[in-house]
Order: sequence, then structure tokens, then C-alpha cells
Amino acid sequence: MSIVKELKEQLAIGCRAMGTEEWVKSYGHVSARIPGSDLFLIPRNTKMANVKEEDLWTYNFKSEKVEGGSGLGASEIPIHSCIYRARPDVMSVCHVHPHYAVLLTLVGETIKPITMSAIRYPKGVPVFEGLGLIVTDELGNALAKALGDNRAIILRAHGAVTVGQDIPDCVTTMVGLEDMARYQVEAMMIGKPRLFTAEEIEKLRVTFKLAEKIHPLQKRGWDNLLSKIN
Repeated sequence: MSIVKELKEQLAIGCRAMGTEEWVKSYGHVSARIPGSDLFLIPRNTKMANVKEEDLWTYNFKSEKVEGGSGLGASEIPIHSCIYRARPDVMSVCHVHPHYAVLLTLVGETIKPITMSAIRYPKGVPVFEGLGLIVTDELGNALAKALGDNRAIILRAHGAVTVGQDIPDCVTTMVGLEDMARYQVEAMMIGKPRLFTAEEIEKLRVTFKLAEKIHPLQKRGWDNLLSKIN
């Protein structure tokens, strides 16, 4: 089986798994870079829970479709093309509209290090202040710049973007991001959330490294998502 065929299989599964999350609803997209090329795969304009391999189109880093069927493509292709251009380390990009993460931006907040997942975001999660859909390279490049070397970014009053070293990494990062946001919103309802200090985050990091040797935490999250579609 070719690398592209394998990638299409996993990406279609990843999209459907992401689509099982209640807060994803009808909109959003997950993409995957084709290794060793300036191309990536992304679903056409369809509900994520319904994505099949034949729904995956190929685009280049200029946001141009180079292979795919007829109909409408995803509207925010520059999110993906511009991040892939700026981040050679990124192999997958996810953009959806998580309820609690967006809710925080409506009151001028972002996700802060208050849960153990803070090891991924010791300085909190950046917020992109550009408004509207990311349908131009100008907005896509601005988003990629705001993302920097982070794993995630929240788009003010819009949605969120996560990146990963592969599709499972990217998708489970998005699910974890929304979990963190939900904890924070609910904590803010009953008091002032306590933030982890840099020293505490480092201690957490050590324990997570030990845990990973026993059982990969990301794999458990990925398997949980797959169980919803099998």
C-alpha cells in the first residue's frame, strides 16, 4: 500500500472520529501533509462525521487544488497551506469550533495552565485576534505567525487550530484543548482558578514522561476516539 493511500485511510478515520465530538457539529476540517512534498490532503466541503477517502482532495502550499472531484472544497484552505509552509515539522492540522475554547475568548480570556495538561502549554494558549474566515493568504500567514512554535491557537470568537506530528497527535490535541477549556470555564464559575507555576509544570512533565513509558497517553486518547466510530 502506498504512503498516500495509508494517509488517506487514516485521515478519513481521523475526520470521522473528530466528527463524533458533540461540539464539532457540521463544520471543520483535518488535513495531513504528504511526506516529502509541498502537498496536503483535506476533505472537500462535507460534514466531518461523513468523510470517506474519496472526499479527500489534494492541495499545494499555494492553496491550489491539484487533485480532487467536482463540487465545493473547504473554505479555509489557507489555514492549512500557510501553517505547512511556516512549520516544516507539522504533519497534520485540525480546525474546528470548540465551544468552551471560543467562549473564553468572548470575555478576553484564553486557556491557562490550570490542569495537568498544562505541560503542553506552560505559557497558556495564544489567541489570534484576526476576525472573519481565514480565506486569504494574508490571514493565513498572520495566523501561522501567531501560532509560532505552539501546538494550538484559539481564533477569537471563531474556533481553534491544533497541529501535530501525525493525525492522531493533531486530533487528540484538539480534544484535549477543549477539555482544558471546559475545566477552566467551569472553575471560573466558582472562583479564581489556580495557575500552575513553572516549577510545578516541570514536576508534572517529569511524571508524564514516566507514565509514557508504561502506556502511551496519546494512543489511549486516539483509541477512545476510534471506539466511537467502530
